[in-house]
Amino acid sequence: MTEIFFSGLAGGLLGGLLTAIYTGLIERHRRRLELMSAVVDWANEAYSQIQFLHARKDAGYRGKKIDRREYRVQSRELRDLLLSNDVLKAQVAIIYGEGRVMQMMNALNGHMLAAAQSLWTARSTTWSTVGPALMASFADTIDPLRSSFERELFQATRSAWRPY
Repeated sequence: MTEIFFSGLAGGLLGGLLTAIYTGLIERHRRRLELMSAVVDWANEAYSQIQFLHARKDAGYRGKKIDRREYRVQSRELRDLLLSNDVLKAQVAIIYGEGRVMQMMNALNGHMLAAAQSLWTARSTTWSTVGPALMASFADTIDPLRSSFERELFQATRSAWRPY
């Protein structure tokens, strides 16, 4: 009788322990997936905003009529995306650590902020050099870094078994 009791108790404890471990790993993986999605959304939104502002500024300097109010609104949204992302960065540091993923996110943010600042400070007299230089920075730096960053995020998220 006691053997059956202790056998059932051991099985219950072992089953409970395995369930808790499995549930913890699944929850960790789910948090990584959600954060990866939020970070990719952030990067895509900032990227799109810079491209939008570049196209509008280029059109304006080529003599086409642009909606300045819309440009200012988009510019403010971009500024918020690039300067007010401390919560997202903190979440990345907590979930992925302060290693490669965090470094790549900071680098991408820095390069996109530099591109945005060049847009914000460009004038019609400097646009002939700023516009092409901005496009070159996307081709040479921002696009490859963004691609590598998203690939690194995916690899870090893919396995719930990977340690922090």
